[in-house]
Amino acid sequence: MTDEERVVEEENTEPEQQEGTRAGSRTGRANPLSEIQEFVEDVFENVRAFGPGAPGRHPRIEMAESTDDWFVQLDLPGVEKDSVEVSTVGDELRVSGRRARPGYPDGTVVRRSERSYGAFRRTLRLPADVDADHIRARLEAGVLELRMPKRGGESGRKVEID
Repeated sequence: MTDEERVVEEENTEPEQQEGTRAGSRTGRANPLSEIQEFVEDVFENVRAFGPGAPGRHPRIEMAESTDDWFVQLDLPGVEKDSVEVSTVGDELRVSGRRARPGYPDGTVVRRSERSYGAFRRTLRLPADVDADHIRARLEAGVLELRMPKRGGESGRKVEID
């Protein structure tokens, strides 16, 4: 997968927790091996957290659709409004910016950091029915929300047969 991941639609595929499963289990499995599987998944998640596709460099999203609009939410904790740019190019929505490292007093040593800093970028393919000229964005509480209205009516035409 490239840095410019293409997302058109995502479905929530989280399993429902069933009666008799271990409380707090991410997977909802009653299988005794589920703890081992969760541990392995956590290890790989932590490895990905420091690679080129790290969440800080590739913000996580949620995409939803209503009758009239598409919504995209990107997690951008600690990012200021002036540090984010949203644009459309062709059928792509591009979100980029920079997360600044916090300032500490002189002599302070960071002993552990799970946060990422620096530039980030996310590119998504716009759904075909988005009216790109009327996209609105707001950044609040570390979440960038994009509201993308759908074009009215079907785009297309009847083709006459000669």
